[in-house]
Amino acid sequence: MPYGILERPSLALGSLQASLRRAGQPCNTVYANLEFASRVGSRPYSLIGSSDAKDLLGEWTFARSAFGHGEDDEEAYHREIYFDHFAHMGISQELLWKTLAYLRDQADAYVEELAQRLIAQGARLVGCTSTFQQHCASLALLRRLKELDPSVVTMMGGANCEGPMGLALMRNCPWVDYLGSGESDLLIVDLVRSIVQMEPPPYGIVGRELPPEAPRARVQQLDDLATPDYQDYFEAFYRSGLHREIRPALAIETSRGCWWGEKHHCTFCGLNGSGMGFRSKNSERALAEFAELSERHHLWDFLVVDNILGMEAFRSLLPPLAEATPSYRLFVETKANLKRTQVEALARAGAGWILPGLEGLHDRLLRLMDKGTTGLTNLQTLKWCREFGMRVSWTILWGFPGEEDEWHAEMAEWIPSFEHLQPPAALCRIGYHRFSPYHTRAREYGLKQVAAPAYARVYPFPEADLQDLAYFFEDAPGAERLEGPGLSKLRQQVTRWTLRFTSGGLPAILSLLDREEQLEILDTRSCATRRRHVLNGAARLLYLECDSSQTPQSLASRLSLPLEQVQEHLDAMQADRLLAQQGGRYLALATRGQLPDLWHPSDFPGGSLSPRPESLLDQPWLQKVAGA
Repeated sequence: MPYGILERPSLALGSLQASLRRAGQPCNTVYANLEFASRVGSRPYSLIGSSDAKDLLGEWTFARSAFGHGEDDEEAYHREIYFDHFAHMGISQELLWKTLAYLRDQADAYVEELAQRLIAQGARLVGCTSTFQQHCASLALLRRLKELDPSVVTMMGGANCEGPMGLALMRNCPWVDYLGSGESDLLIVDLVRSIVQMEPPPYGIVGRELPPEAPRARVQQLDDLATPDYQDYFEAFYRSGLHREIRPALAIETSRGCWWGEKHHCTFCGLNGSGMGFRSKNSERALAEFAELSERHHLWDFLVVDNILGMEAFRSLLPPLAEATPSYRLFVETKANLKRTQVEALARAGAGWILPGLEGLHDRLLRLMDKGTTGLTNLQTLKWCREFGMRVSWTILWGFPGEEDEWHAEMAEWIPSFEHLQPPAALCRIGYHRFSPYHTRAREYGLKQVAAPAYARVYPFPEADLQDLAYFFEDAPGAERLEGPGLSKLRQQVTRWTLRFTSGGLPAILSLLDREEQLEILDTRSCATRRRHVLNGAARLLYLECDSSQTPQSLASRLSLPLEQVQEHLDAMQADRLLAQQGGRYLALATRGQLPDLWHPSDFPGGSLSPRPESLLDQPWLQKVAGA
C-alpha cells in the first residue's frame, strides 16, 4: 500500500508470495503504491517520502479512510509539523497543505475502488505489509473489504506490527483477523492452511484472541527461504506508466539482524525490533539469488537490504560478485571500521554506494552512541571510499543525552581539513525509536519519552494504546535539547563543506604523489597553509604509515625512530593540517592516486525517480546557512 517505495518491489511481499507459490497456493501481489502514485502523480506522492517520518503526513492522508474521522484541529497539526525541509525545497506551507488535502481526497476514492476490485476478483484472503507510512492505507483497505464482504480474511504484518505495536492495532481495529509480529516468510503457508482447516494459527501469528505479549517468529536458516517473486511488481510498474519517470532496481537480502548490535546495541537504533540475532545465507545461495533475479528481470542494480554486511561476505561473497558478467551495481550497509582491503573488495564487487553508519566524527560523541568506532576510523573510511570512487551515505547526529556543545564546536574547527572528502548528507537531531536502548532503558539515560504528537492527530485510539502503537517518540515536554553556539557553528561549516564539494567547479584537493625519495602533496583546501608540500626522509615514511590511524609509539616502533623525532614530525604535519589527530592517534588526510568520479545521486543502485534533483547551488537557503 502507499506510501511504499516506488522504485523497487517489496522484498517482504515477494518472499511471502514465493513461499505460497512454492507450496502450490495461488497468490498475487497488488502494488497499490504504484497505482496510487500513477493516479496522483509521482511528485505529490514522493513528497510524503521526503517528510519527517514522525510527523506521519502519509498516515494522515489515509486516516479518514481508515477511521471515518477527520482531524479536529488541523491548524494545530499544521503548527506541529517539521516544516524546515519543505521550506528548503521551496515549498510553501500553503502549497504543502493543499497537496496533502488533495492526496487525502484521492485516498478516499482509491481505497473504495481498490476494495471493490478485489472483491470482484474473488479475493478470499488479503494481507498488507506495513512499514513506516503504510499503516493507515493498509487499515483503510482491510476495513472496507470487511464492510463489503465479512467473509474475507484480513491480515497485517511488517515492522509497524511488531510487539506492542501490533497488539495495540488488534485491540483497536477489529476488522483485522490476523497479525504477524516478526518474520512470517515460512509461517505464511501454515497460516493459510490453518485458516482453510479452521485451526488455531501457528506460533508467531496473533488472531482475535490476544495474548499478553506478541510472539515473535524468527527464520533461523535463511537458505530455507524461496527466492522472492517480483513479477507482479514489474507488470504493475509498466501498467502504471511510471516506467517513464522511474529507474527501477531490485531488493535482495543476504543476512538478517546485526552482528554488532548483538554485542553493543547502538543507543539510538530501533532497527531489527527484537530480532537482533545475526543470521546469513550461504554465499553460494546468495550468489545464485543475485544471478536468478538479475537474469529474470534484466536488471543488475541491487539494494542489499541487510542492516550490516556480514564479515564472511568479504571472503566468500564479494570476490565472486566482482567476477560477475554483466557487472552488478550495489548499495550495501556496512560497519564503519572498514580496512582498506575491505573497501577495495566492496568497490570491485560493484558497491559504488555504501552506508557505513558513520554518524559523527568526535570520539566522545561516538562513545555516547556505543558505535564501536572513532572519529579517525570514520575519516579513514571516508578517505578510502573517495579513493575507490564510492559514494557514502552518512549524517552527523546530535541531541544525545549527555553530549556537550563544545564537541560540536571542535568538529566545526576540524571540518576545513576534510573538505576534499564527501560531506554528510545532513546534520540531524537524533530521533527516539521503539526498541532502541534510549526507549527500552529510558530512565537509565534520564529520558521520559512520550509518543510523537502526530499519533494523536492520526489515530482515534485511547492514550495508552497510542503509546503502545508508536514507533517514534519524543522527550517529555520541557526536556528539549536546544541548539547551542557550537552546533550553530558546526551547521554553518557543514553547509560550506557541502557547497564546496557539490559546486560543480573544481573541488578541494588534498592529494599525494609518492616519488619514492620524496612525497609531494597538492593542497587547495580553504585551510591550506601552502599549495604544495614536500615531505622527505622520516616525514615521508611517517605520513605513508599514517594511511590508517596510528599512535606515535606504534610509528616509532615500526620505523625504528626516536619517539621525540616522530612527535616533532607529527606536530609539524598537523600544524599544516595534513594530519588529523584525536585520542592520541594520527591519520593522514591526503588521498592517493587519480580519484574516480562518484556516482551521481540519480544513479542510486536502489532505483531513482527522474528528473535529476536540483543542484544544491540552486537553493538559496544553503547559501544563507553557509553565511556566503
